[in-house]
Amino acid sequence: STYMLYRLFSEGEDTIMIISVVPNNEYSGKKIDREKVARKNIIEYLHKKYPDTKYEVSEVGIEHGMVRSGVRRALVQPITWMAALITSPIFQECPENDNITFCMSYIKGDDALQKRYAITNIISLSFDILFREECRPNINVVFPLYSSDKAEIIFNLMSAEPELYKMATTCENSLTNGDDCGRCHPCEELKWAL
Repeated sequence: STYMLYRLFSEGEDTIMIISVVPNNEYSGKKIDREKVARKNIIEYLHKKYPDTKYEVSEVGIEHGMVRSGVRRALVQPITWMAALITSPIFQECPENDNITFCMSYIKGDDALQKRYAITNIISLSFDILFREECRPNINVVFPLYSSDKAEIIFNLMSAEPELYKMATTCENSLTNGDDCGRCHPCEELKWAL
């Protein structure tokens, strides 16, 4: 998501970043806290570098116990994105029938990509239900990084914005001192990518 934000800001795209916080293990609380700090630093950095880009961050939380077992958490997220989007000030300023692009930052290997057609349909159908036809925005759901793996994303980010790369975090089980654990799946993936 850091690389996708960089691309959107650098291309001057007004951006509404909608984050669904869906805890999925006992370490989620620490991970979510680290991500919030990293996200705040990343957004501040990008806003200073690209001050003309309008942006907004909206966080929608889903408590661990709110989603029963067996529910596909990846498909819960698009429903929460819709609620956050339609109440967003940037969205409120959009003219009727405007073009809205949902830019998903999933990369090759993300489980949610297996359901990208379902995610696209959920978003499209939600707009069909929520808006009268005469004022419905034109929706485009894109997955621009779906064929890129983590190594390619890291290389691109390190080449374009080394400072931004240092701010990002991926560890699932961060240690008490804030360091990455070096053992979880994202840490192993990061070692492989580097």
